[in-house]
Amino acid sequence: MRDEALAQSMGSTPGRAVVSRRQAAISALVIDDDEFVCRTVAAQLKSVGLDEVVAVSDGFQAVQLLNQGGPYGLIVSDLSMTQFDGIQMLRLVAARQPQAAVLLMSSAGSKLLSSAEALAHSRGLRILGALSKPVGLEDLRGVVDRLKEKAGEASWKAAGPPPTAAELRAAINGEQLRVYVQPQLDARTGALHGVEALARWDSPRHGMVPPASFIALAENNGLIDGITESMMSKSLAACGAWRRAGLRTRISVNAPIRSLPSPGAMAWSRGSSPWRSPKAA
Repeated sequence: MRDEALAQSMGSTPGRAVVSRRQAAISALVIDDDEFVCRTVAAQLKSVGLDEVVAVSDGFQAVQLLNQGGPYGLIVSDLSMTQFDGIQMLRLVAARQPQAAVLLMSSAGSKLLSSAEALAHSRGLRILGALSKPVGLEDLRGVVDRLKEKAGEASWKAAGPPPTAAELRAAINGEQLRVYVQPQLDARTGALHGVEALARWDSPRHGMVPPASFIALAENNGLIDGITESMMSKSLAACGAWRRAGLRTRISVNAPIRSLPSPGAMAWSRGSSPWRSPKAA
């Protein structure tokens, strides 16, 4: 009930940020010579949103797929395998699947993971992380969310001309900005500690515009204060809705430093901004 209230008040799914009207499918390859681990990680990836996942526990088959399969958007590889070690596998990934993002995993300790990560970076591979086994579901969820957001931004950029400052100004005045929330959890207990407000622009012309494509536009055209005030207004209104539903939690809103000395920012700190929603009280 509380999660539903949180989602409805923000007009979105908690912890999810949609960045494109069209989301290209991302295929993944999981490589681990422990068949149980291999299948478990593959199942976890499917459960957090990847539909196309290939799992191989045989090193020779993995080499064949890297040479002839794909292209893969994500490759998850163990570093300690009997037929081929992970370092050899990384060299092959760099040569045959350079477009893939790479997630490393190992039970051998952080020193080996750090060395392998440095090697992968030196060969131009895009490293999403280096995880110790057993790999947790939430760690994989975070990896897939970052991967999808990058893929969404890339597909959005290729879809048409970028938005203009005039369109962004109209979006701020026309209530096209949306607040999506990212949960913040207590690392010791797993309990909800608060949420972070994330700005998204739902444009009738461009679809869901990723923040990387409009924050710089706002900063360069004197519109960033308007975005900040809109985010504050919507976030306070959401907090009021959550409290009425019995959920008491904190929400953090990112604000650029240069906005803080502005009269609007000072009004916000006193709780007297003209943008203040009566529902937030």
